[in-house]
Amino acid sequence: MTVLSALTPAASVSLADQFYGLSGANSRVFTLDQIRADVFWCGTAGGTANALTLTPTITIAAYAAGQVFSFIAASANTSATVTVNVGGLGVKSITGLAIGQIQAGASYQVTYNGTAFSLLALAGQNTALQSLGFLTRAEAEALNNTASITVLGCYQGGVLCLYEKDASGTSLTAADGQNWSPASGMPSMPQHWGAVGDGVTDDTAAITAWLVYMQTGSAGYLPSGTYSITSTIDLTPTGNIHVHAADNAIIKGAASIGANVILKLNAVTREQYEFRWKGGVWDNSLVTFTLAAQSGTCIALKKLYRVFIENVSFLALADYEASQAAAVSDAGITAVDCRFMTVSNCYFRGQSDAGVYTSGDVAIADTTDDGGLHSFVGNHFDRCSVGLTLKRESRNTTITGNTFERCYLGVTFFYAGASIPAGDATTVTANAFYKCETPIDSRGAVGLVISSNTIEDWGFELDGVTEGNKFAIRLLNTRESVVIGNQLHFVDWAPSAAEGIRLDYSNTITRDQTSRDNQITGNIINGSFYGIREFSDAVLAGECNHIWNNYCIGQGGGRQVAIELATSKTNVLYAEPDVPRLRMFQGQDEILRIQDGVLDAFKIDVKQVVYPTNSIATIASGSIAFDGYDMRVDTQASAATDDLDTISGPVIGAQVRIRPNSDTRTIVVKNGTGNITLAADVTLDERWKSIVLQYDGVTSQWTEVSRGGF
Repeated sequence: MTVLSALTPAASVSLADQFYGLSGANSRVFTLDQIRADVFWCGTAGGTANALTLTPTITIAAYAAGQVFSFIAASANTSATVTVNVGGLGVKSITGLAIGQIQAGASYQVTYNGTAFSLLALAGQNTALQSLGFLTRAEAEALNNTASITVLGCYQGGVLCLYEKDASGTSLTAADGQNWSPASGMPSMPQHWGAVGDGVTDDTAAITAWLVYMQTGSAGYLPSGTYSITSTIDLTPTGNIHVHAADNAIIKGAASIGANVILKLNAVTREQYEFRWKGGVWDNSLVTFTLAAQSGTCIALKKLYRVFIENVSFLALADYEASQAAAVSDAGITAVDCRFMTVSNCYFRGQSDAGVYTSGDVAIADTTDDGGLHSFVGNHFDRCSVGLTLKRESRNTTITGNTFERCYLGVTFFYAGASIPAGDATTVTANAFYKCETPIDSRGAVGLVISSNTIEDWGFELDGVTEGNKFAIRLLNTRESVVIGNQLHFVDWAPSAAEGIRLDYSNTITRDQTSRDNQITGNIINGSFYGIREFSDAVLAGECNHIWNNYCIGQGGGRQVAIELATSKTNVLYAEPDVPRLRMFQGQDEILRIQDGVLDAFKIDVKQVVYPTNSIATIASGSIAFDGYDMRVDTQASAATDDLDTISGPVIGAQVRIRPNSDTRTIVVKNGTGNITLAADVTLDERWKSIVLQYDGVTSQWTEVSRGGF
């Protein structure tokens, strides 16, 4: 039998019985091309990378459509224009080729269509990925020919990542040198850069690259998982960052971060870039901090123009005392010199310093209008040292609908230096404070509105020990503010010396050295030792404050004071006719106390002060003790008649209505005998007869206001 490879080329050859034992009528004549085996083996290609020469093992006389030549590439093509010369028959181009599509050592086939060649792939050429394929990230990085791949998909950290070619892409580089970026029209993910999210693998570099890429205009999505951050991600923003995180996506700071922060975004110029983060968890329970330094924080922002943080949990240890003992987790969010920040529906637990800390420029000596115009809505601050701190010119803020639970301070407006206040023109409304030591603490603010808040059981420490000398609302050197419609009450304990609303003074704040021009009205204060207290150590504490229409309800037993004014000046307590405005309900041992010196132009304008006690007093040696507004008086030893010349225990401005307890016994109210001054003696011999007296603190006399029933 003739061996095909040994034939001498000729126009035709008679096969006859040389093949398959054919003879006679079955004998046929074929051209050489007609009996070729469809695919000609050429061995390793010669020539150059972009001009291949192929030598078939069967020599052919001419090119013919349908011919297929197999070869092994000696090198990768470096041009999209590649030619083939088979057996010296002439140079033909390979159409539709991309740079790097031919790789050294790989096997290929080229098919001739009568004009040019087209390339087919064999072993080593990832035939399953000619148009689309899913690999692991490691497999994707090992690809040696991705020229014909339009969309590349790979699984990383349990997430499918889709890529598209990008010459400047940073998220993935294949072995052939092709760079890839996240596919357009879809959110980018840290898995595009190799994040694992298993809580063990260091994902710092991947998260950092993801945040940098996002600033080119991509929205970001953070899938479920725990992402370990081992060093601070410190970026100078060059664009906006928008992230939507899965509910159980956790950014966890490792102890190796030290006294620093997890994410730091320090813009060079304010009013350029915004930061949005929705969902997920930030955990800085292992991140340490240094006092008076920006450290131990989950997210630290500076000079950002718009910030939106929503539905995020910020977790430290179980409570602020545990975090402080471990010196970890200073704050959940710090925002310095930022504008228009909204934090909503977030949860803050156990921060050593503050759940959220906002401040103007750290350079407190400058006079620029620093950070502010923030909103805090619907958040839950749980066992934080301070729930929310506003400091250094941080102003024009709305704080509404939040819950503060067992925080040392709920909301504080904290001055820095002698004359740099915070909290001006801020509204604190409709919040709930539960067992905080001091719920609302204003230090040097102007123009506050504190309204419609519910404050329950203040003065509590975390271990359940109560501190009775705490106050629910403190106005320290605060002016031109309104405290209205708040409900302050005790449920689980009876305070020993708690204060409801305190007007206070500090000489360290030189901007205003007194609390003045404030309106305190419509508040219900239940069970506090002091309802409203103006406190000072022989220094002016309050000036021109209007205190009216408050309901101070004592619990009975012990010495309790509805209102105490100390070294005041031109304060006003007043009421409209027929509408009692200064109401001191039952249980108060003292209604109004004035102390610490002579008051300057103090005014009580009370048309009707109501003391709703209905008591019976028996005259003893011409005297009774004041015990409320409506007093029925009986004679000593049930005598037929008795004289009343003295009413002891009065308070300034107090009114009392005197009427006899019985129609059968007569009370004669005497003029000028004791501390009662009348036009003349008044005889009360029937129960419907009465006289109303008011105590004058200047003359120390009870004087007649009116009488009835005569």
